[in-house]
Amino acid sequence: TFTRYTRNERNGHYDRGDEILANTYRKLMIEKSNIISFMYIILEKNISNNNINDNNNKNTTSSSLPFIFNIANNIVDLIVNTEDLNEKNSKEILSLRGKIIQKGGLKCLLDSITIIDNELLNLKSNKSSSTNIFSINKKYLIDRSREYKQAISKLLIYISPTLISYKLLVECAIKIQSLLEDEHELLQYESALAITNILSKSFDKISQDSENDSISIRIYNSGLGWSLLKSLCFTDNNLLRAAGLEGLCNFCNKDYVVLNHFISSKSNGIEDLKLFIAFSQEQDNRIQIAALGALAMLSSYSDVSKIIIDNWNQFGIQLIQVSEDFYNNNNNNLEVKERLVFCLNNLLLYISSQNNNNNNNQVLLNIHKSIQDCIIFLE
Repeated sequence: TFTRYTRNERNGHYDRGDEILANTYRKLMIEKSNIISFMYIILEKNISNNNINDNNNKNTTSSSLPFIFNIANNIVDLIVNTEDLNEKNSKEILSLRGKIIQKGGLKCLLDSITIIDNELLNLKSNKSSSTNIFSINKKYLIDRSREYKQAISKLLIYISPTLISYKLLVECAIKIQSLLEDEHELLQYESALAITNILSKSFDKISQDSENDSISIRIYNSGLGWSLLKSLCFTDNNLLRAAGLEGLCNFCNKDYVVLNHFISSKSNGIEDLKLFIAFSQEQDNRIQIAALGALAMLSSYSDVSKIIIDNWNQFGIQLIQVSEDFYNNNNNNLEVKERLVFCLNNLLLYISSQNNNNNNNQVLLNIHKSIQDCIIFLE
């Protein structure tokens, strides 16, 4: 009989090495050196060389790409594959996210995804690769790309978007949107949180055409952002539903989105107002807060308030019901209460502006009284 160490390992088995040493190396790579910054310079040069049909350049590109992907893979192992880490090591490694971004980690991941996307296009069209390193199958490329996108999501969940350049954020937001329809719920959730974080502040560039350069507008105009976040609201997973609603909520204070989605397109607006009204009656606090937050911001636009008042039997009565349930259940959640009161006050302001022009509108007067009564017992 063969001794144990001379026997063949089972199919698919590989030696991961010492996890402690591996994590020490990854941490050292991020914290103590400028290797990612160095890699970023190489990567920029190689991608531009890839677009030139020069055989000499191709050889140089091919030789350095394994190094580039090795860096990207180590970033993934550092912040994505943390299942074997203890709590202390996990916190220590997660604290390195800022340094990873500072030293070019995001750009490394983005450009690695771009290289893979180009290679997948070549495979689809049966073209020969511009590099000779992809002697691997299509599934491997897709899995790698997905892991790089997940790493981007994880980096963007907790980092303030204001610390990242406008151009880089746009690229990240567009790339990770595809994870919103991934078959794995964790990847959907992390992508939704990252996009919500990106949408949490205004990033308009200072230019004459700044509105069209806004990141939120780019995400909305891609045709995917809103619809994919909305699709999460119809899953059975409350965490996904909350994340989807929070993303939609952060669209609702953007003038361009409100004008195009709710005011100019009445059918879309009414459909999604129904969605927010329905979720405002949920028992899950996080879902309810996100839905009411969207309604509070939307109602600050007089045109949207008009839609709600004009369709009072569809929207208003349910809002009143939410207020009554909040009061009757002795709900002490200030976030729910603030959003409810803010929304109702906006509706009152709209009715008051209309009554100044038409004092005999009894319907508006009745609605005004219903809303006032609600606000009184909420306060």
